[in-house]
Amino acid sequence: MSLITSLMALCRKKNSEQKVNDADVKTILEAINLSASAAGLQPYRVVVVENPEVRRQLAEGGFNPQVTETWHLLVFAAIENLSTAHVDDYIQRMADTRGIAVEALGDFRKILVANLTGRTTEEHFIWASKQAYIGWGQG
Repeated sequence: MSLITSLMALCRKKNSEQKVNDADVKTILEAINLSASAAGLQPYRVVVVENPEVRRQLAEGGFNPQVTETWHLLVFAAIENLSTAHVDDYIQRMADTRGIAVEALGDFRKILVANLTGRTTEEHFIWASKQAYIGWGQG
């Protein structure tokens, strides 16, 4: 199955006769991971639900009942309260990826912390939900 066919199958509301292969699911998740988000923080996580029983339970809880009719359900979960630790982990990953000292990103870290610590939990959730929507558009 081609990647485009896999994307179409993954986006269908009804189950496809052919399961999307694991390599294509991994590629789709990587595209989501590489998507843009405010300051690059990606304040959400993507969970792949393949277990039919879990999908059935989600459907019973008022979630879209069509989730039982697909091979893979991608759940975008917004992080409702980002902490300084989350920013520090992000800064460390950025420094490691760029091969620079964490201290070189100190000013950027200060801006992120100042921006995030002034928000209520509800404001965090609204912002993170909008960021998750950007990632969803890339998947």
